[in-house]
Amino acid sequence: MVHTTISVSEDVKKELERLKRKMEVELGRTLSWDDFFSELIKERTEKEKKDKKLILSDEEAEILLRLTEEGRRSWRRNA
Repeated sequence: MVHTTISVSEDVKKELERLKRKMEVELGRTLSWDDFFSELIKERTEKEKKDKKLILSDEEAEILLRLTEEGRRSWRRNA
């Protein structure tokens, strides 16, 4: 594995260290910096998955609405 470094201000470094300690307490284990950043990425990815919404064009929305209405009419006839 290739290791790299990044330069951050002292304030950012202190905040990262604080967040890392908090995460270690929450998870009940010691984290390397790689583990810490991996957990951050994992949390972000999981949040993005929860926040994803289906975006439709007007045409697609109209088609879905029409199909839903037709399906309801058919269901009512057969119910």
